[in-house]
Amino acid sequence: MAKKIKFTKNTFKKIGAVLLAGALSIGAIFGIAKLGEALDTPTKTIHTSYHVGGLNDSGKFTDSNASIYSDAFECQGLKITPDFDSNVSYEVFYYDHNEQFLFSSGSKTDFYESDDTFAKYARIEITPLEDYKVSWYE
Repeated sequence: MAKKIKFTKNTFKKIGAVLLAGALSIGAIFGIAKLGEALDTPTKTIHTSYHVGGLNDSGKFTDSNASIYSDAFECQGLKITPDFDSNVSYEVFYYDHNEQFLFSSGSKTDFYESDDTFAKYARIEITPLEDYKVSWYE
């Protein structure tokens, strides 16, 4: 005949501790894997200030109420995906490490990706295509 196995409170505690340790180990492994994925993804969202005005062909401020422009921001690996319902165009102005104007992207209305390695900073000028005037509440 088969021998009966006797379980005591201590045995149940040991089994519970082993199961808990196993669950924590699996959780730690998944957590480290997710952290590794997050570190591999160099996506950075910028939140910059905008001012009413524009930028001319040499990347300098021009007084205008037809557009807005951003403060300068670091632009290595720049990808722009418009996420708005407005009918606007935008242009990216690139500057070197001394904030000297280099070039602009030209007018864009959809996704844009830059692979320029010489530019350190950028500014974005946004122009509405519908009313051609930026109001204080926009």
